[in-house]
Amino acid sequence: MADPAGTLSYAMHWLRQTIADSESFRTWCGAEDQTEALARIHTVVSPPEDGLQYTEEELSAIRPYAMIWSENADSEKEALHTYSSRGQLGVRFVEDVPAAVRGDPEEAGQAFLATMSNIIADMEALAGSAGYLNITNISGGEDMQPVWGHPNDVTQEVIGQWVAFNVLWSG
Repeated sequence: MADPAGTLSYAMHWLRQTIADSESFRTWCGAEDQTEALARIHTVVSPPEDGLQYTEEELSAIRPYAMIWSENADSEKEALHTYSSRGQLGVRFVEDVPAAVRGDPEEAGQAFLATMSNIIADMEALAGSAGYLNITNISGGEDMQPVWGHPNDVTQEVIGQWVAFNVLWSG
């Protein structure tokens, strides 16, 4: 990824660092270290090989992952040459439903939300420390979504799930 330059790109960079240094995130995505974890945190996901639709194999190869994006950002003048910045980023966590719980959506959902709760707790613990995003609020998580084996066909088995959070920051 390109080096950050400017308030918004630094906020996104620091959010990636914060997530990558979450032990719960690393366990969830199977990363041994920060470099491997960063490879699972995207601002853009590559298009499918055929350019139209991902195959189940392609999706399984890229999941689990986190996707981050900017909702808004602003700067406010506090003194003659001093500005205070703040904004909101979004983060979506996406996983394959583990084979052991694919037939039990309730169990799959509860396990996923427990993992997400641990990742959020890690992010809160790191927030504001040097090299991490100064997170002032994390909200969301209540709208977990299934991913079916075939797009828009709810008769298919649920093979993945995702949940999104809003991350408010200042700095």
